[in-house]
Amino acid sequence: MRPRRRGRAGAGSSGTGDCFLGIDAGSTTIKAVVLDGRGRIVWEHYAGNEGDPVTAAVEILRRIHREMPDGVRIVRSCVTGYGESLVKAALRIDEGVVETMAHYRAAAYLNPGVTSVIDIGGQDMKYLRIKGDAIDSISVNEACSAGCGSFLQTFARSMGLEIGEFAEAALHAERPGGPGQPLHRVHELLGQAGPARVGHGGGDQCGPVLLGGAQRPVQGHQAQGRRPARRAGLGPGRHLPQ
Repeated sequence: MRPRRRGRAGAGSSGTGDCFLGIDAGSTTIKAVVLDGRGRIVWEHYAGNEGDPVTAAVEILRRIHREMPDGVRIVRSCVTGYGESLVKAALRIDEGVVETMAHYRAAAYLNPGVTSVIDIGGQDMKYLRIKGDAIDSISVNEACSAGCGSFLQTFARSMGLEIGEFAEAALHAERPGGPGQPLHRVHELLGQAGPARVGHGGGDQCGPVLLGGAQRPVQGHQAQGRRPARRAGLGPGRHLPQ
């Protein structure tokens, strides 16, 4: 399933008056929301950035001017993510926030008392351990990018699948391997997967790649705690362990 371009007005919101723009300029996708004064989402956008976060951010501003009612005023803007500094300078965004802090603040707002945050990004993964209402430690994957969003999408396409089909194949695999799959097997599977298709062992190759990557940011850490949170497009998927 490819990233979708979308925008909508929130239910019950007039979509007028002072509003606030937030942009997440990621390594492979760009996301944006416009919030009204009560913190409700009145417009949203999610799309691939095609390797050019600035052009993608300009398209967001064009869509806001085109689609939002005349009475809307963007009184404050903020950007985070991989392309934070580029987008902030190019579009004169009011504020930039380091993405780890953005992850934590959002997780704490949506899930008060959160104890850990896992971000499965396009090109890296991060594990944030939260202690005493602050980030206590951060773990980032090193040279290996297996399990990241762009890796998974490329792997899926090598098997003739879109990412949504890839996830479903992993979910229904007879021998999925599970999150305990050794990391070196991920690379072995990449080399073996070229001609594979679902129904010919392909699903059994999807599971270890998907789950093996998802576990790596938390390896070497203690239990995630009682209130873990996951961030990014893979977060709500049924294929990840709860």
